[in-house]
Amino acid sequence: DAVLAKEDMELRRFDGQAWSASLPTIAINSDDVSGDHVHVARTIEPTILHGGEVLVAGPVMLANTPANEE
Repeated sequence: DAVLAKEDMELRRFDGQAWSASLPTIAINSDDVSGDHVHVARTIEPTILHGGEVLVAGPVMLANTPANEE
């Protein structure tokens, strides 16, 4: 992480976060979820940022968020 920080780069994971189309990820199973209550179940590869800009959007797996966890 120190090497990346020196170059103003960052690896970001989104496990457990609420998912929306504005999240810099590629949802590899978007057809498997429905509704407005969706979260990132697993980050497959982290998103790579440079100076706050997205270089590579990382793939993620999504899941529906249970009603009691919203």
